[in-house]
Amino acid sequence: MAGGCGGTGTWPRLIPLTRCLYNARVRCALIRFLARKRLPSARGSFASKRSVAPVVAVAALALAVAGSASAQPAVVRPVVISITVQKGRPVGGIRRPTVKKGQVIRLVIRTDAGTEIHLHGYDIEKVPRKGVPTVIQFTARIPGRFELELHRPDALLADLTVRP
Repeated sequence: MAGGCGGTGTWPRLIPLTRCLYNARVRCALIRFLARKRLPSARGSFASKRSVAPVVAVAALALAVAGSASAQPAVVRPVVISITVQKGRPVGGIRRPTVKKGQVIRLVIRTDAGTEIHLHGYDIEKVPRKGVPTVIQFTARIPGRFELELHRPDALLADLTVRP
């Protein structure tokens, strides 16, 4: 093992390996190295359980560090708010959802009328198509109250509240 990772040798040289264990190839090579390596003890015979323990501890730490570096981030599920518009008015009345700052919001609007859907404050505009749901997805980064409007005919669809 060369290339700035400390090379091969006795166990004190393994410590620099912990800095470069970010890929599986190096991790596997370290495991093979530890399995084959027989470290001499102070008396000239081969290593006992007491002298192998630090090597195993370093290997375990290196694998833990490398495993945490390659962990996948958690998948964020959006808050879905569905609105249906018939004859220019929201079915069931104006929606008043409340979300927390930082959440991903997905507005799904099904409409049979209108030329534009506009979310004030975030200045997001979409042109709806008849028979196709209009999806507006964004991260709620600004706290406050925001109106979602349908233009021509003008109608308030939702009053979104983002809490800090």
